[in-house]
Parts: sequence; C-alpha cells; structure tokens
Amino acid sequence: MVRRAVIPALAVLAVLGGLGMGMLLGAVSGGSTASPSPGSSGNVAGLGSTPPSVPVSPEPSSSDNAQPSASIGPSAVPQPRPTPSPNLVADPLTGRLVTPAVARRHPIAVMIDDLSAARPQSGFNSASIVWQAPAEGGIPRYMMIFQENVPGDVGPVRSARYYFIAWAAELRAMYVHSGGSPQALQTLREQGNGQLVWNADEFRWGGSFRRISSRFSPHNLYSTGDQLRALARTLGAKDAPITWPWRFARDAALG
Repeated sequence: MVRRAVIPALAVLAVLGGLGMGMLLGAVSGGSTASPSPGSSGNVAGLGSTPPSVPVSPEPSSSDNAQPSASIGPSAVPQPRPTPSPNLVADPLTGRLVTPAVARRHPIAVMIDDLSAARPQSGFNSASIVWQAPAEGGIPRYMMIFQENVPGDVGPVRSARYYFIAWAAELRAMYVHSGGSPQALQTLREQGNGQLVWNADEFRWGGSFRRISSRFSPHNLYSTGDQLRALARTLGAKDAPITWPWRFARDAALG
C-alpha cells in the first residue's frame, strides 16, 4: 500500500514540475502565457504568470557621449591702440614744433638789467629771442621776448629805450618796462596801445610786479610769466597768428 501511494504522488509532482518549467521557458522566450482559469489554484497560476518587466536603459550611442567642443584659440591679448600724433606746427620765432595754440601766443618783450648788481638774471632759458644793446655809458641792456614758453621769475626789469621799442614793434609785442628815456616814453604814450607795441609800464601796472628783498633798488624789480600773460589779456594783446619774416629750413645733416 505504501508503494502504491508514493508512485502516484511522484507522478503528480512530475507533471506539475513539467508544467511549471514549460511556463517559465515560455515567458523567457517571449511567448505569451494563457491567463489561469478562474477555478485554478492561485499557487499554481503564479508559476505561469508573466514576470514584471524591468526597464533597461538603451546603450548610449557615440553621438550621445560627444561633449560640446569648446573653441580653443590663442589667448585674446589686448592690442595697444596707437596714440594719434598731435598736430604740430613750427613756432614762428624758434622753428621748434609746437601746438597751434602755443604758436599763437602773443609775444611779450621784457627789458632786463645787466649791471653786475643785477646778475644772475631770471628768464633767459625761457626766452625765444634775446636782444642785447648798450644803453647810456656803454652799459648793456637785454630785451627778452617770451612767446613759446611761459617763464617763472623774470627780471630785474629795467627802463625803456626807443630802439628796443622799434625791435619789439616787429612783433607788436607787449613791451614790459619800468620808466624809460623821454623819447621812449613819448613813443609809448602815442603808439603804445597796439599801434607799435602794447605798453606795459610798471608805473601804471604795479600790481603785476614785485620788489625782492635780496637785492637793492633799482635792481630788484621782478615779475612772472603768468602775471605778464594775465596783463597781456588786460591790455588787449590777444593771441593770434604771428607774421614774422624769418623762415626755417630743415636741419642740416651733420657732416
């Protein structure tokens, strides 16, 4: 009896095992499995149900892996902008290249002492032209003409002489002095309002001058370039193109 009971049980297990294996192989191969009938056992039906699908990410293509390429070029180096060359013209008195505004500055002629007590004088290095001539007794006087440069101190300022006025008249300069000879003072009274020169007498315009304490009078009268430029504007000696007979050629080659 024992053998009879065991054999049918093994047969049932073999049938069920074969059925479950068939269902499992069908699911793996992609075949469809029929749904279990309503009366079937839940445990038996579970062996043949379709396993849940697991989403699988597609393999990335070579184009998907490509990174955007950065444009790699030479480093941007700021290039210096050329500075425009200034517009320069020849200064009418010296021939040196200056700006047009400088070339138009009204000339200022200043009488300068040359006695030993007046030395060293101030202003020589800034003068565009220096006239020198003897006055009474063979004592020389200078007339410094300032146009291109504006000097610092200028002096000692001395008195006017007629022949210096004639030279200053070539430029219609502002003529700076302290007193003068009778002939010079008469000429300045009559033609010192721009006809020949612009009369800048210290006797009339003392506020543009000063006396220094380190020298004795009359060798201690001084002014400055800024004061004289301001006085020129007060007198009406305006900046304007200068007509001057001198002509400047190119520098000669060094031989």
